[in-house]
Amino acid sequence: MSPNIIHVVGYCEGDHAATADEVIESCEIVNGVLRNCHGGMSGMIGSPAVQSRKCKLLSEAELLLKAISALGEGDEDPYSSPRVIARAIALGILDAPHLRGNPYACGRLGTRLIDGAVFCIDPETGRPINEKRRLETLPSFSCREAV
Repeated sequence: MSPNIIHVVGYCEGDHAATADEVIESCEIVNGVLRNCHGGMSGMIGSPAVQSRKCKLLSEAELLLKAISALGEGDEDPYSSPRVIARAIALGILDAPHLRGNPYACGRLGTRLIDGAVFCIDPETGRPINEKRRLETLPSFSCREAV
């Protein structure tokens, strides 16, 4: 937790453009968070539980990247192609609970917070599901060999 640059977003920006006083207050809030992190949380980063979760997230991100790449055609970069990204969203490769009801998105994904971590949930069992299994169960995802 040692970033070179910190982008501060004013706490009020969801409501209105920040005033100078609100920017200063937001910076003070961030300074407090950084003090807490450097003072007491830095030891957590090296903990076995955090490292295990990090490895799991990286592994699952690789599966998503492979699935997106499988949708690409020709010389286009699948990670920056609007067509590929739109297809990945429509198929549910890239999905989120707030996409439910969006006519251009799959919107099947459910999540649950368990022990401080967000997990994808199997819609049939209500239990956590890994990305490999989630991608394999997508009804219209025909690139299963990518995962």
